[in-house]
Amino acid sequence: MVNIIETAKAVALYLIVSAAVTQAQAQSSAIECAYDHSTRYVLDYSQILPVSAFFNSLPEQTQKDPSKKITSELGRIKLTTRYFDTPDLRLLENGSEISFRTNHNLPVYRQEKEVITIAQGGVFQSFNPKNYKQKVTSEDSHPLIGRIQRKYRPEVLARITQLGIDNPLQLQEVLLVDTEVVTHQLRFFGNPITAISIKSHAISNFGVPTRLTIFEIERINQRSQLEEAERKQLANLLCTIEQQLKDTVPGLDRSTASELQIFIQAALHKLPLYNHFRVNPLYFKLGQIAILATIGFLLLYLIQERHHPIRQHWQCLTSRPRL
Repeated sequence: MVNIIETAKAVALYLIVSAAVTQAQAQSSAIECAYDHSTRYVLDYSQILPVSAFFNSLPEQTQKDPSKKITSELGRIKLTTRYFDTPDLRLLENGSEISFRTNHNLPVYRQEKEVITIAQGGVFQSFNPKNYKQKVTSEDSHPLIGRIQRKYRPEVLARITQLGIDNPLQLQEVLLVDTEVVTHQLRFFGNPITAISIKSHAISNFGVPTRLTIFEIERINQRSQLEEAERKQLANLLCTIEQQLKDTVPGLDRSTASELQIFIQAALHKLPLYNHFRVNPLYFKLGQIAILATIGFLLLYLIQERHHPIRQHWQCLTSRPRL
């Protein structure tokens, strides 16, 4: 009965994520070439090589700008992102997410090395964490709340409550994602305005690791000093690049869903009982032990059968009557 309930919960989570992704994809046709949101293509194994070849030709695309205002700069980044949510993924259901991201390319003294981000409806609120050595309260011991600066903590907790979380201490790490990014940073007169990237994600923290490759066109920086005509010119350039990508690699799956929605959907597809094993990790460990024990017994059995004739010969020698 318990397994049926847990399976039903996992199916319900899968339906929630699928509905969220479907809704986001339905909105993609209305976005067209505005690039007010990041556009992502989830790649299968057969698409990674041709998309990578297309990605390597991107500097040639940006050089077609006759005004020479837009330039491209290649970079590589390593990130680790921890996503926090309730066990029933309430934030994801509400279209929100809370993440703790570490940029391994930056030195320790840079403020941008570690960033906590709260996102809802395309609105992002980011702040830098702080590591307190002395844990005074239960909040200080929380892996996320404890890293928020104490003077800002009441404001942040109120913000989390507005997202539908009555008790922020219920938040726990639901996904751990290690990401390697190869990116073409597009700059307008030297100022970063958007980026085109290939991201290789290694998703863990739910029992069965999952790998995912995404081609992404980031949304145009809303704070950039672009005039309306210049913004339109940039959007047309991105639109041309995206259309050429579709023509070069047919059958690409476009998604305007958030990265977290894509990650959770991939996790649920890989392991339907994802939530059951994450909430009850002991079951997964017991399953691993049972599988390893079975393999061990099979190896012993095969070894024994291999030496079976010797054992029979020894029995024949020892069973002879003594004179």
